[in-house]
Amino acid sequence: MGPGCQDPSMCQWPWKTIVYGNDASPEENAKAMIFLRRHIHEALKSEYVVVDEPLVLWKALCENTIIRRR
Repeated sequence: MGPGCQDPSMCQWPWKTIVYGNDASPEENAKAMIFLRRHIHEALKSEYVVVDEPLVLWKALCENTIIRRR
């Protein structure tokens, strides 16, 4: 749980959607996508506009970060 998080269920919901075999509902996946898209850099938003699953978006963003650091 993150620092300053008052409601444990709110601290866990975006992260449980980005693991293999998650049991997240479609609503939770949609909220996670909104959350992730809201927090990525403007320049990357258009690059990942077609991605519709939180896990796929998360992995692509992580890959992008690793490649840019090399």
